[in-house]
Amino acid sequence: PNFILFKRNENITKLTYNKNFNLIYFDAFSPKTQPELWSVEVFEQIYKNSHPGSAIVTYASSGVVKQNLRNAGFIVERLPGPPHKHHMVRGYKI
Repeated sequence: PNFILFKRNENITKLTYNKNFNLIYFDAFSPKTQPELWSVEVFEQIYKNSHPGSAIVTYASSGVVKQNLRNAGFIVERLPGPPHKHHMVRGYKI
């Protein structure tokens, strides 16, 4: 009852949303395939639209992903991944 899921088809760099996100599951193609989706600018936009205490999680765990999340303001930690994936990443907005 306290969980609402939104699926949106829009340019994430132009995101305008009047309610803030609590949890972001970021499942874009890999940073090698679509580097523009893993930029600091994209993560800054997500950060701006997130509540303090919110989290972003992704299976991508490359150095550039972690660094761009940090540069956008997130506190980043590496987590054990699911089967066949060594690591995943979680970022927090303080």
